[in-house]
Amino acid sequence: MTEKKMEHVVQRLRLEFEERKKIEKKLKQRLKFEKTVSTVSSRFIAVKNINTAINYTLRDIGRLSGASRAYIFFFSKDGKTMSNTHEWCRKGISPQIKNLQNILSNSLPWWVAQLRKGNTIHITDVSKMPRAAKATKKLLESQDIKSLLVIPVSTGGKLVGFAGFDDVAKAGEWNDDDLMLLRICSEIVGKALESKRVNDKLKESEEKLRILFNTAKDAIFISDKTGRFIDVNKAACKALRYSKPELLKLSNKDIDANPRGFNEFKKIRDGKIKESKFEMKQRRKDGTYHYVEIVGSSFKSRGQQVFQAIARDITERKKAEAQIRESEKQFRVLAEENPSMIYIHDFKGIVYANQRAVDVMGYTREKGCSKNFDFMKLVAPEFRPDIRKFVIKNMAGKEIEPFECVLITQKGKRIDVIITTKLIQYRGKPAALGMVTDITGRKKEEAKIKGYARELETKVKERTKELSAKIDDLEKFHDLAVGRELKMIELKGQIKKLQKKLDEKKQD
Repeated sequence: MTEKKMEHVVQRLRLEFEERKKIEKKLKQRLKFEKTVSTVSSRFIAVKNINTAINYTLRDIGRLSGASRAYIFFFSKDGKTMSNTHEWCRKGISPQIKNLQNILSNSLPWWVAQLRKGNTIHITDVSKMPRAAKATKKLLESQDIKSLLVIPVSTGGKLVGFAGFDDVAKAGEWNDDDLMLLRICSEIVGKALESKRVNDKLKESEEKLRILFNTAKDAIFISDKTGRFIDVNKAACKALRYSKPELLKLSNKDIDANPRGFNEFKKIRDGKIKESKFEMKQRRKDGTYHYVEIVGSSFKSRGQQVFQAIARDITERKKAEAQIRESEKQFRVLAEENPSMIYIHDFKGIVYANQRAVDVMGYTREKGCSKNFDFMKLVAPEFRPDIRKFVIKNMAGKEIEPFECVLITQKGKRIDVIITTKLIQYRGKPAALGMVTDITGRKKEEAKIKGYARELETKVKERTKELSAKIDDLEKFHDLAVGRELKMIELKGQIKKLQKKLDEKKQD
């Protein structure tokens, strides 16, 4: 083999060796790339501290890309500012995280506009940035950045920040692997942040529910498909006088006073109904009972179908209802024995009438107390406008004075009455209690008395006329008698004068 051929072979071998080295280098770089991506991906699975995971990720991708810095910025909730939250720096490179806090978004309009468009920002030479990016160029040069690569970070389709590399040593292109690495990092971090946000909301929601669960005044029981309790709140323990560990060893059958509760539970469990509301008695630890109103339903918790019963203590309400029933019973006894007509009107119609009212008015209780019965039929037409006004006043909570009117029986008979009303509560709602007194007899007596009065007045007038005539005659007789007396007195005076003159003449 000649020397020239030998040199050619050596040259070819050298080229092959160098090419092989390049290939091996690329393979090693690819292996590093894939290993880094795998590490980064696995790091965010069930991550406990997302900030630590992000910092380690920036370190790994920064080293692999040969960047001077790797970082992440996040925008404020209103998008008005952005801050450097995570940063990795190669040895000997000055950190910038403290200097890059609360930067006004409108101070870097070109930069923010690119990110909001979803564009990758790939700057190979900061000194050659466009005039529109003047403010951005100034900020980058203040950090000695020569080139950079930035990718938007989004969660739920919304821009929340950006991740990037920069190089303070030299300007130049960032290769496809760097771009892919940064994009993968951006997507992983974005998904991790979205997952964290959802988990945080879920935890917050669960915490709020837990607080409501534990502070609720009503007893809450959570059970599995067998009816065994898997959780109870404090109110449940207090109501039944068990400790929580004691109750969690029991099922709803153990506290129900009758099968009603478990039967309703089975209906919900078997999908026959979605929700149930009923009343029953529950048995306490000491063997005593209390009344509860239960609302039962089901829902899924961590993939398991569970059943919830909310029990409200209605023992006092039951006592009050019993007292009301007793009061109503006593009222009805008194009302039925009362000689007056008694009714209750709930401003929609008559809801009660005693036997006296039935007997007098001629309507059965079923008819008079039915929803379709117009109580105005009982009132004479000329009094209906006044009655309507009185009902309106009662509805407004105003009492009215007793009043007289005329009622009409089923047979058309008119009855004069006086009605006295009192505002009451009837079965938890406002109503008017009325007492109707039949004054027809009194009215007849009054009419008789008025007739007697008129007759007497006529007689008095006639007698007065007779007396007046007699008085006139007496007055005439008096005048005549008095006139004669005066004439007699005058004659006597004249006689005395004549006698005196005669006596005087005799003496002469």
